[in-house]
Order: sequence, then C-alpha cells, then structure tokens
Amino acid sequence: MNNIVISGNIVKDAVLRSTATGKQVCDVRFAIREDRKPDTAESTFVDLTIWGERAEKLTPHLTKGKSLLVNGRLEVRDTTKGDKKYRDVKVVVNEIEFLSKKEKSATVDNSGEGEGKIPF
Repeated sequence: MNNIVISGNIVKDAVLRSTATGKQVCDVRFAIREDRKPDTAESTFVDLTIWGERAEKLTPHLTKGKSLLVNGRLEVRDTTKGDKKYRDVKVVVNEIEFLSKKEKSATVDNSGEGEGKIPF
C-alpha cells in the first residue's frame, strides 16, 4: 500500500498545464516542517500533482501561503541531467483539506461522496 498524509504550506502559486495528450495537470510546490517553531525548524519540500478536472478547478485556490492537509501516494523518480543524478519526490494527490483560517475548511476527494466533501 502506498499512502501518505502530510500537512504544510504552499510555497508558490499552483501552475496548471496540459500533457501532450491534452490531460490537465496541476503542479504545486509544498513545504513540510517538522516543528512549528520557525527558528528551529527545517522544511522538507515536495511537489504535489493533481490530475484532470480537479486540477482545473483547484488551481486558482492553491496559492502561496495556504495551509493544506494532503492525502495521496508517494512517487519517487530518479532522473539524470548531464552528469548529475537527481531524485524527484512528489505526492499524487487523492484528497486535499484546506486548513487556512482565511477560507472555510473543505475536503476534496476522488469519490465525491460523503458529507463535507467537494466532488471534483
């Protein structure tokens, strides 16, 4: 089973793009901090990926500074650019809950079922 639940903040506004086949995908840079004290905490950065119609609908709401609780699957890929090897870590999103005080908390999931869930 590949399931991860993380909370953190969006580092920069989400970007919506299309694949070569025309499918919509939203990419979000996300920071996870071990401790809430900013002077002692180090952040871990991961990319979030949201696919399809949900990507289109959520992109305008995924802006820098928003706090989220994310449930998804971890995807790790090794890539090479020139002589250097890189490991890309991202989370393919299944559910998002907005934790920001500025907006009312809502949950987004794949099923679109359940109370308090926004179907996308």
